[in-house]
Amino acid sequence: DTLVMLFLARAFGGAMAANMGVAHAYVADVTLPKDRAGGMGRIGAAAGLGFVAGPAIGGLLAGPDTANPDFQLPFFAAALFSALAFVAAILFLRESSAASAGREVQRTAFRDLWQVLSRPGFGLILALVFMTPFVFSGIETVLALWSDHVLKWGPLRTGYAYAFMGFVAVIVQGLAVGPLVRILGEGRAVACGAVAVLLGAMLVPTAGSAVGLYVALGLITGGVCVSGPTLTSLVSHYLSLI
Repeated sequence: DTLVMLFLARAFGGAMAANMGVAHAYVADVTLPKDRAGGMGRIGAAAGLGFVAGPAIGGLLAGPDTANPDFQLPFFAAALFSALAFVAAILFLRESSAASAGREVQRTAFRDLWQVLSRPGFGLILALVFMTPFVFSGIETVLALWSDHVLKWGPLRTGYAYAFMGFVAVIVQGLAVGPLVRILGEGRAVACGAVAVLLGAMLVPTAGSAVGLYVALGLITGGVCVSGPTLTSLVSHYLSLI
């Protein structure tokens, strides 16, 4: 019931989101280098499935009343899904084949940090890894405010827009990333993703209808979903050389 409590809840949730980094490391352990970008794309597609269902469920639970939506019920539902994921991870997830090597990396992480950062080109990759979610998170956060102000949407229709973004993420990461990287190479794939994000971000402020906004969001999401897994794959290649 205070802004401080809301900030603390968001900070705690953000800290727990580090599990995606562990998931990417798990994929790197169990895939060959030539298949790694596709594997990263598939783990992203799995997350995208949640991004399809989650906003739609949240919008439905919040209700169609734009003046007095139910904000509590979606959060309780999200907490329930998180609890189920926690139990499922304990019961079904096993260590990857490189678990012992991973523990060794953890023990020597500080010693190896400078060695990693000093590799030619790796600083640029890290900068791109930072910028991709930085741009997407900014758009994702402002979207609900912008759509309410410009298009007069409430939680339900905004939830559908997020679900559309999740659908695009599933298609691109599940089906397109692997073949695209094999055809273009990792560097060109990242560049194509960045261009798509740029075009989509430029279109959002000029979108005066749902169709225009969906086109812009499709470009942004598609670009991020090409760049993100490919950059993660590049990082894993660099780290495997240590």
